[in-house]
Amino acid sequence: MEFSVAIYTGKNVPYDLNTKLLGLSLLERQIKIAESFGAKEVITVDETTTRDFSGKWLFVNGAFFIHKLAVEQQYFESTEDRFEKGGMFGFFDAEKHREDIAAFLKNGVFPENISTFTGPGYRVVVDSKEAKKRLDFELFEEMRKPTNGLVSRSINMVMAIFLTRNLWIPLRFTPNMVTWCSIIVGVMSGFVAFSGSRLAIILGTLCAQIASVIDDCDGKVARLTYKTSDFGQWLDTVGDSFVNTSLTIGLGYGLAHYYTATPVSSAALQPYLKTWPIWIAWLSVAINWYHNFVSYFDVIVIRKTTNIFSFTFWFEKKKRVVKRVDLTAPVYAKMDLLNFLKYFSRRDTYLFVYFILALIGPAAMLIGYLITAAFVIPVFFLTTIHIYFGIIKKM
Repeated sequence: MEFSVAIYTGKNVPYDLNTKLLGLSLLERQIKIAESFGAKEVITVDETTTRDFSGKWLFVNGAFFIHKLAVEQQYFESTEDRFEKGGMFGFFDAEKHREDIAAFLKNGVFPENISTFTGPGYRVVVDSKEAKKRLDFELFEEMRKPTNGLVSRSINMVMAIFLTRNLWIPLRFTPNMVTWCSIIVGVMSGFVAFSGSRLAIILGTLCAQIASVIDDCDGKVARLTYKTSDFGQWLDTVGDSFVNTSLTIGLGYGLAHYYTATPVSSAALQPYLKTWPIWIAWLSVAINWYHNFVSYFDVIVIRKTTNIFSFTFWFEKKKRVVKRVDLTAPVYAKMDLLNFLKYFSRRDTYLFVYFILALIGPAAMLIGYLITAAFVIPVFFLTTIHIYFGIIKKM
């Protein structure tokens, strides 16, 4: 359904819409939000507007910010006229509500007696500095995703919010610039850990953890400044692979200094047994890039899309039911064993575990390194099978 958006900027807006919030003025942010809804036209209105409105329109007071869950796609496909309680937001057929539109242009709100709903999520009327701070908080809270790992949800989130609010956005870093910072710091991790001293391994895993935190920032900068792009997603994904490659190889060579092989009958095998972390490192890297290239080919050639996140194995459901998020529930409200294992295997979690194990000592790091490397075995077999069922059969 086609619809347009009118943002009220008249004298009854309770706050200065030119005030900056996370790199954009309040009015710029409202316009970007409206454009993200897919509106065919976005305009500003006030007491002097004399336009004759027709068709479906969404009217919103410029100081009123509403959570995106309240206006999902189904909301705009509905034929029902809806007015948010409080009168600062309405979506309706303009021909049926000419008098209400006139009242809105005059007062900045719709008459209270026509209010019909209050949807999920936050509502913030920015009418004070305190309300502006609350909106700042809610915009970051909105970025908590069910797919985030345990460390990303807790430790990384706090640091990423601090860096995004106080460093990247004030210095006008683009999302891709933040991604490059993450890649550079992450690739350094492998070079630092390569020498094999205990301090080098600690500093190498610390670099990887810092890169993981910065990696959490680029998406926040992109969404808060409305600068998301397919290229940015690819840069982020491929960059993560280079970081993982550098760290894996660096740790492999670094940890080889601490391994002493058990004597065996064949002296010819001794050099290979003593360097098993190096062999595991190169094997893990080879399998991971094997999976990467298969997934890239699948996305570009088979699915014919530039969205790197569209890849799924052949046995996964292609159509997922998007469940409404309970915004009042604690982050870990439903953490069953399966979800715990899934989150534990995510990149943010194992990089943090690497750092903790490095602090404990090389022996602990060796054990963790071996356990992590074991995850590539099922990846190899699943990827190989996917070549036939997910690619060849579809070609």
